[in-house]
Formats: sequence, C-alpha cells, structure tokens
Amino acid sequence: MYKKLPISYKIPNELEDIINQYVIFLNTGKGLTDADDYYTTEIQLILNWCFRERLLSEEQIKELRNYYQRGGIKKGENNGQNL
Repeated sequence: MYKKLPISYKIPNELEDIINQYVIFLNTGKGLTDADDYYTTEIQLILNWCFRERLLSEEQIKELRNYYQRGGIKKGENNGQNL
C-alpha cells in the first residue's frame, strides 16, 4: 500500500489535495489512463509555484520531489530517507 511521505511541516492545500488524489490513485488504480503522469506533473507544477512564492524551503521541495516525482513513493521509502 502506498503512503504519503510523513512530514513535520505544513504544505499548501493545493499540494496536499493533489498528493492525496495521487496516493488514492496509486492504491486503487482508479482514474485517468495516464493518471500517473498527470499527478506527477501537477505535483511538479505546484512545487515550482511553492519555490517561486517561497512557500516551502528548497530542502522541503527537494524532499517532496524525490518522494513523489522521482519514485520514492513506489520504492516504499516512506520515511524520506535514502532518496
């Protein structure tokens, strides 16, 4: 079962929503045919926005990118380590 990355910091609601949708998709397989690409692209766009607006630190963005965009979630690395 795929799980969200445990984090101790607040993320924007838009990012939280798309992450929740992505995890549901991964666990159920229900959604668009190319939903994996859709969700990772949406996460990328929102993280870029967070960077531009300085809503998250560079380290936080890196951690989230590694987990949700670069396959950490699919490797079961739910603790954010070894990404």
